Amino acid sequence: MTCFSLQVIGQNSVGVLPAINLNKSLSKGYSLNFKNEYRLSAKDGSSYLELSDLSCMLGKKIGINHHLSVGLLSRFEGSLIIPRSIFQYTYLHKVARFKIAYRLVSDQTFEQNNSALFRYRFRVMGEIPLSGQELNKKEFYLKVGNEYLNGWEAKVHSFEIRGISALGYEFTPKNKLEVGLDYRYRVNPTSRSTAWLNFCWYLKF
Repeated sequence: MTCFSLQVIGQNSVGVLPAINLNKSLSKGYSLNFKNEYRLSAKDGSSYLELSDLSCMLGKKIGINHHLSVGLLSRFEGSLIIPRSIFQYTYLHKVARFKIAYRLVSDQTFEQNNSALFRYRFRVMGEIPLSGQELNKKEFYLKVGNEYLNGWEAKVHSFEIRGISALGYEFTPKNKLEVGLDYRYRVNPTSRSTAWLNFCWYLKF
């Protein structure tokens, strides 16, 4: 997956998130996912690299529509390397033309000289083909969903709501392109709104 995202915070800050996401199917229901993502911000007419993330996830299909994943992410921010562990459960439910994906994620971030950050996320994402009863190659589809994120760092609680929408096009079952908006509203400890314009290319091998 190659992603380019435009971030708007108020009227003063924009940024780009280029990413590469590779998915490989293995035997006995296992799979591997590799992702390398960069966060580029624009300020005062110039751009700079804020950070980059490199992650590896091992997944296992545990039923027709159930999937478990575990992995590690390394965040490179200046001279710092910040590790994060990730545990994820996904359930896919089909209703008529709709595909509804439920995702539960727990991640733990361990940064030097700071308390560990524990986050818990719940996402519901619906997908509907715009032509016919099911998605086929060379057809468009629509994705709409919400994500709710709770975090705890020491005794400080954070809460964020995300609204996600995307228009996708399937070239083949292993090659899809999505264009959409990711809106995020952080309720506490301080309120903040951000919006990301996403261009994502999904590839499977």
